[in-house]
Formats: sequence, structure tokens, C-alpha cells
Amino acid sequence: MVPSHLWRLTPDGEPSFFNRRMIDFLGTDVADIDLPSMSRLDAFMGIIHPEDVAGFREKVERCLITGDGFDLRYRLRRVDGVYRWMSSRAEPLRDQAGRIVQWHGVCHDIDDEVRAEEALRRSERELQQLIDALPIYIWSCPPRSPIR
Repeated sequence: MVPSHLWRLTPDGEPSFFNRRMIDFLGTDVADIDLPSMSRLDAFMGIIHPEDVAGFREKVERCLITGDGFDLRYRLRRVDGVYRWMSSRAEPLRDQAGRIVQWHGVCHDIDDEVRAEEALRRSERELQQLIDALPIYIWSCPPRSPIR
């Protein structure tokens, strides 16, 4: 099994394929997100974190107009209801006339990395607060450098 979530969109942005890993993550296949009076893309927006939907939609719609590839970070709801940070990248496949035939995308779960980055930022803030609160001077210099 490919160790990534793979997907395809039609030229106008409708999801048309999820690979097995993505189906297992979402708990649903492309055909399962067909809802009356709603596009598949709009239905898919329902599993993106509410705080990320507007940015996701704006980026995808802009790329559908320009034909440029896209790279996004957003939270996606897993089958168990937990949101995980994802990194998605997509590029258009064009025919010989240059028209977009479909979009190919890959999606990676980067939740552990994002949480580690957040923990590092939090730790740096706490260290800076501690340094700012100490009534002493702190400096550093490279090893073997004279202190002047």
C-alpha cells in the first residue's frame, strides 16, 4: 500500500478518487460523499476543521482558476472524529492542448510534527519568560572565545 493519502479531482475540483489509505483514514469513499444538492467538494469541506475551511476553499478555488498547483496545511477529521494536521499538494494533469484533465494530489499526516513544533514554540516562550524575569544578565559566547 502506498504510504500516503492519494486523491484526484476533476478539472472543476470535484473529488473523483481516494486511495485505500485515504478511505481508511476518512472512513468513507468518494461516492459516499455524494449528497443531494451539494457538490462533492462542498461535502468534503464538511470533514475539514471549521477554522481551516475558508482558507482551504479559497486556495483550491484560486488554483482551479489559475491552473497552478497548490500546497496546503489544514486539519482533516479522521474516521474516529479526531482532527489531524495534514499537508496536501496537488498538480494538474494536462492534455496535449494544455487543458487540465484532472488534478493529482497527495496528502500526508503531519500532526506529530505540528504538535512538536507547537511544543518547541511553547518551550521557547517559557524560557524567554524565565530569562526576562531573572534579575541577572545572561549571555553566551562560543567555546574557546575570550570573554572581553
